[in-house]
Amino acid sequence: MSGMNPTLAAMYNTHGFGDQVQKEQTKIAHLELFAKVASDQGIDLTALTARQRAELWTTWNAKLAEEGGAAEEEAEGEEEEAEGEKKKVEGEEEEAEGEEKKEEAEEKKEAQAQFAAMHQWQQKVAEADYLGRVMAHSFTDERTKIAAEVAAPKKKGVPPEFAANAKPAAKKEASAFDVQAARNAVKLASQAGIQVPEVTQRLNAILTLGVPDMNKTASVVGTGDYERALNIRSLELLEAAKYPVDWSKV
Repeated sequence: MSGMNPTLAAMYNTHGFGDQVQKEQTKIAHLELFAKVASDQGIDLTALTARQRAELWTTWNAKLAEEGGAAEEEAEGEEEEAEGEKKKVEGEEEEAEGEEKKEEAEEKKEAQAQFAAMHQWQQKVAEADYLGRVMAHSFTDERTKIAAEVAAPKKKGVPPEFAANAKPAAKKEASAFDVQAARNAVKLASQAGIQVPEVTQRLNAILTLGVPDMNKTASVVGTGDYERALNIRSLELLEAAKYPVDWSKV
């Protein structure tokens, strides 16, 4: 193999020829760059002594190494700064997500507290109703009839001459439980194929203008089943928003 052509030997790196050729090519390119920089600076290398050329060569190489090190340090600094900025953004995103979850948990807690209060109130009403019935049986039928008439007088309509000045009934404001039910209603509507922006707009109008009475939800509140009561209230809100609800399947 010692008689192989040097070019082929360099191509196949036989006996290290490839490495030698690479080093020589790099050295030649370095020297050409050195000569070009010297020429650009108006320095005639042929006019210098061998010692002067050697000193200039050493100084130039040291300067190149210094500039290369500074550029590397600058790049490392920029990389560290970018990594720090990335971690900062990630931290802010995690913090925002944590705040959002905390807010949702507080809203749900408030809704559950209102539901518990409604459940307790309904139990008291049922108890009072039972006691009232027991007391009513101790009176004669006539007195019971009179008491019923007094307790529930007939409502009279507004005379025509005063109809123009009649005040509209006060709207029923949405509770925290209604807000949770509205959010749940959006999910139910989306599962049924209804566009979220459309149902959201309608439910917002319901919550703003006045929510409907809890006619069907009231029957579930007494059981203490929060999730079922929430679903029933969601369907009531959807029905008030003019979406068809098949109550026979509920």
